[in-house]
Amino acid sequence: MNSRTSYNIKSGNQALKLIRFAGGNGDSFNQALQLVRPNGGISNVNFLDPSDTISFPAMAWGLGMSNITFKCGFCPGGARRIERLVRLIQADRVHPGKLLNYKFEGFDKIEDAFKLMDSKPKDLIKPYVLI
Repeated sequence: MNSRTSYNIKSGNQALKLIRFAGGNGDSFNQALQLVRPNGGISNVNFLDPSDTISFPAMAWGLGMSNITFKCGFCPGGARRIERLVRLIQADRVHPGKLLNYKFEGFDKIEDAFKLMDSKPKDLIKPYVLI
């Protein structure tokens, strides 16, 4: 996992019950597997690059018998949360300006914003597109 990934470090010999990450690449799964305990879970909400490959060392995975649960995908309730967040912004109760650090204008710039998110420059928080 890279510096953009938030996770807890294994403490001594005690593995963690749950690893959640929202950044990194295919190698992040392998690193999470090194930190999680048997019967634990690994959760990811990050899009991977199409060229990423995910592979696990058999021993780290308890030779396939560690009963580790993987959950990958969007955050539950994503659309509902976004709708509530938009209402808070419209009511001037939340000011997301500091989180949006790359501005694009026009529908034709959406692809540029996605390319920026794919390249993940170190200073990127979130791009936004004004349409």
